[in-house]
Amino acid sequence: MFFLHFDYFILFLYMIGLGMVLGIIAFRKNFTYLSRLQKLSVVLIAIGVTGIFLFTLIVQIMWTLNM
Repeated sequence: MFFLHFDYFILFLYMIGLGMVLGIIAFRKNFTYLSRLQKLSVVLIAIGVTGIFLFTLIVQIMWTLNM
């Protein structure tokens, strides 16, 4: 039980770090100068990260409700 929540916490920290890195890269390269493909990939990665985070959050809530 404890390890499950610990894993989600590590995953959450990892996703925050990934989001920060993506944000820094986007601002350093100046988002307006990025090509359409790069903008699309950044948006898709951001959507994917938030989707994975929401999925793990829902799983965790369901897990706690079952317990």
